Amino acid sequence: MGRSYQEEYKSKLVTADQAAAMVKNGDWVHYCHLSGKPIEFDEALAKRTNELFDVNLKGAVTIAPAPKTIMGDLKQEHFTWNASNFSAMDRKFQELGNAYYIPWNFHDAHRYVMETFVMDIYVTQARPMDEHGYFNLSVQACFAIDEIEKAKIVIIETNDKLPHALGGYGECVHISKVDYIIEGPNHVPVTLPEQSPEATTEERKIAEYILDEVEDGCCIQLGIGAFPNYIGTVICEGDFKHLGIHSEMFADCYPHLIETGMVDNSNKTFMRNKSVYAFALGKQSTYDYIHFNPGLAMYDVSWCNRPDIIASNPKVRSVNNCVGIDLYAQVASESWGFRQISGTGGAADFVRGAYDSEGGKSYLCMTSTKKDKEGNTFSSIVPTLPAGTIVTIPRYQVQYIVTEYGKIGIKGYSTWQVAEKMISIAHPDFRDDLVKEAQKMNIWRRSNKIV
Repeated sequence: MGRSYQEEYKSKLVTADQAAAMVKNGDWVHYCHLSGKPIEFDEALAKRTNELFDVNLKGAVTIAPAPKTIMGDLKQEHFTWNASNFSAMDRKFQELGNAYYIPWNFHDAHRYVMETFVMDIYVTQARPMDEHGYFNLSVQACFAIDEIEKAKIVIIETNDKLPHALGGYGECVHISKVDYIIEGPNHVPVTLPEQSPEATTEERKIAEYILDEVEDGCCIQLGIGAFPNYIGTVICEGDFKHLGIHSEMFADCYPHLIETGMVDNSNKTFMRNKSVYAFALGKQSTYDYIHFNPGLAMYDVSWCNRPDIIASNPKVRSVNNCVGIDLYAQVASESWGFRQISGTGGAADFVRGAYDSEGGKSYLCMTSTKKDKEGNTFSSIVPTLPAGTIVTIPRYQVQYIVTEYGKIGIKGYSTWQVAEKMISIAHPDFRDDLVKEAQKMNIWRRSNKIV
């Protein structure tokens, strides 16, 4: 007869107010991201705002509801918000002067946590404890197991509405590793709208270029955002065999792709016959699909995003968004100027892993133009990145770049060849100016041409 963990559970049960009372001046309190963001604990901590000072809160990809601690202290007199990936809400906090970005390469999360982060308290939502004493960390596990190992105090806020994500590593924690438990009121997990935004004409053209590169036996990775998800829906309309999934994020298109029968993961090497991911953000229907699904395996991101693990699968096809690229092919995926837009994330991991994969290819996609807040149109391809813009993917790692005007490969090409290729996929309205700038930069030959 198995051991009962109920007495241990009861001994660790506290109210949200009791848990928040443990926070001291100067503490670093880490919140899990997305659906793991604690709600009851945060509300209780916000009640203590006026009595606390210099408390650093760390999170990532903040989605409504906003943390009451930050919303109640926008002057940064008591709490400071630090995020390892920005969402629209985090960008708003930054504009208000109370959010700071933590740069990191996603697959290095384990070492960041263990070697650098100060973690006085870690708080996450998780599913209620099972009969074996385990809490499932659900679809936002990512690097939670590392934070649990590092933190001085670990607090679980239970939520029965979270999907139960089966995994390979890092998807659950035993009660022996947990210090306190808050029984939550079962909040609905963070979801995306059931109706996906319609793809633009430009996005549909880019998708055509990507689809031409998909073949039987490919292992698919799609990045964060509506456009990579759209790529997945386009693949669903194809006729492929033995596709695989090894992706940082489990996107809304994946259940449909699997149900077409085209995905069986049989050509993979790592976790053959299973779709692998590190976290999920999607519709409720996607969470329902994940719930206790034995065909899926969640892995700690330090495993899932390791370039050598990615590369162990043949024919990897990696598709990620970017904000802008310069004529040197330096890729900005996370910021533009001094504005932090998202984060480094795992794009660099999959660019490297895909290139090292036998027959693998990585694609960095963007529309050729964008609009600013005033409605002005500007080129996504620029001579040099604006001051303050962070290079997410260095030029020597970039393999393929795609806009609605074409698909180019730049590995092994000289600077004048790269400039010519870049301008060939820029919007026609901006090509002449880009040529003039390339001439000033000494990366343009008289024999260059734009097709």
